[in-house]
Amino acid sequence: MNWNELKAVLASGRHHYDPELLEKSPLGLKKYAAAARDFRRRNGGYFAGRAPTRDTVTGTAISYRMAAGFPGAVNRSHPVSIEPCLIDSSAPPLLYGQAVLVDPTTQGVRVMATGDLVSTGTYTIYPYGVTVRPYPLQQNSTTPALYTAVPPASGYIDVMKSGYIMIGFNKSGSAPVKGAQVYLWLAATSGAHIVGGWETAAGTPGTNTNLVGVPGLGYYYQGGWDANDTGELAFNV
Repeated sequence: MNWNELKAVLASGRHHYDPELLEKSPLGLKKYAAAARDFRRRNGGYFAGRAPTRDTVTGTAISYRMAAGFPGAVNRSHPVSIEPCLIDSSAPPLLYGQAVLVDPTTQGVRVMATGDLVSTGTYTIYPYGVTVRPYPLQQNSTTPALYTAVPPASGYIDVMKSGYIMIGFNKSGSAPVKGAQVYLWLAATSGAHIVGGWETAAGTPGTNTNLVGVPGLGYYYQGGWDANDTGELAFNV
């Protein structure tokens, strides 16, 4: 670029040169500062090379939001308590972010079933923990869909005993709210109600759902779910 071409660019204001530096230039470029400042003001931001960055533009709306996370992802690294557990190969966990119990015979963690329903007393159940999604996770497909990762059917799996973790909900009722009570569906799968799945409402206590833990004392939801029915659970904290 020669001198005349440079002056033409400076006069247009369509450039990344700082107006403040133009005013202080020993080359007599102060007269171009006003054009540069005016162009930036009219176009809502600064230029970085040829691409303008516009922080505020009238009529612009961001119509999408990031997903809340992945089921089974521990999203607060402190405090958290995670232990490796043997998998009960006769009834292995089916998902990450899923509540599990310890089988007294195999001493392995297993998926929760209809037989675990507590039908007396306060209808309260205490899962052993929540299955943790490993990272990185090797999928069994080169083009896997989101939220379809399956835990191993035998061997070991990480289980969160206390902390904050992302879970997938049975999207069968109203959205969870911060501090809301936690429920598990422990009747046979029916429609959106999947056996062993997290629920936002009590259903019929002792018949199809159980309360998890003591209300307000360590077990609660941290807010709403995203478009993939994923949200945050505080478990035994």
